Amino acid sequence: MFDLVIKHDCLCCLGFVIYHKSVETDDLKQIELSGNKSSYVFSDLKCGTRYQYYITAFNEVGKSEPSNVISIVTEGSGKCSS
Repeated sequence: MFDLVIKHDCLCCLGFVIYHKSVETDDLKQIELSGNKSSYVFSDLKCGTRYQYYITAFNEVGKSEPSNVISIVTEGSGKCSS
């Protein structure tokens, strides 16, 4: 499990999009969060796997530039238990 915390001071943000992928599959996925959310918990992660994440914010005008990419590596091997 990985808890991604969004720290921001954007009062006009309608929401955020979290982009994430496993380096193993290179399959980029998206999760849209409303502007009042400040974290998202990723579960069902595989142990011993590298994941990459970045975020954009959006409002009625458009979307922001992407954040810096962060990488995490889960511990162990096989499927991680929750």
